[in-house]
Amino acid sequence: MAHILVTGIRPSEALLNSSFANQINLIRVDKTKTNRPIMSKLLSMAREQNIRIQDVEKAYFKRIQHINHQDIAIEMNETCDFIADQHHLEQTIINSEGSPLHFMILDGITDVRNFGGIIRTAECLGCSGIILGSNHSAPINESCIRTSAGAVFSLPIYKFNHLLDAIYMLQSHDFVTYAASEKANNSSTKTKFNYRTAYVLGSEEKGISKSILNAVDQQIAIPMMGEVSSLNVGVSAAIMAHEFIRQHI
Repeated sequence: MAHILVTGIRPSEALLNSSFANQINLIRVDKTKTNRPIMSKLLSMAREQNIRIQDVEKAYFKRIQHINHQDIAIEMNETCDFIADQHHLEQTIINSEGSPLHFMILDGITDVRNFGGIIRTAECLGCSGIILGSNHSAPINESCIRTSAGAVFSLPIYKFNHLLDAIYMLQSHDFVTYAASEKANNSSTKTKFNYRTAYVLGSEEKGISKSILNAVDQQIAIPMMGEVSSLNVGVSAAIMAHEFIRQHI
């Protein structure tokens, strides 16, 4: 039967601590490693939720040795939906009561590892969620989950048919929207981020689409000193998010 395979200590712990734990069918662990403190903790969490556990021989993990499995593999329902409801997004905004909020909007990020890394960065830096378009977005698959270190299980991810609809909705709730563009004249370090901020990041191949550049409130550039003058999109996401929390913490 097809399934989503989640491996590694950190992603497994994040999954067991999340609302997605009810999507777990089976946990397999190396029978010689069950007494390790961290493994004992994970198995205890699983038993408390009545999740089926199977102790297996090393031969099972040798078959997936190309993955950093750390002697644990969790099978999830293949049909698990990681996309949060748009109503949840609006309720998050309404319930914030003046607290700082920042969202990442990803325009055409199709590389799964970049996507997973951005999810991890966004969760670590207190991002309120990630917004995707229905088309030209990387899937949330096993590789994405591993790269995110399990952050996909705790960070809300929203999907709109058209990213412009997301931008207009956020602007209607007093968000200031920014596009990270190397061609912009305004610097990210000299921009005073609004307490409600959303910033758009585009693919390294195509950048941000013209319609979105025209819709955002401001285009800003990350200052650079080298000759390459181009950052990986995951690095850009981290710099933008860190600048926001630096200003609002």
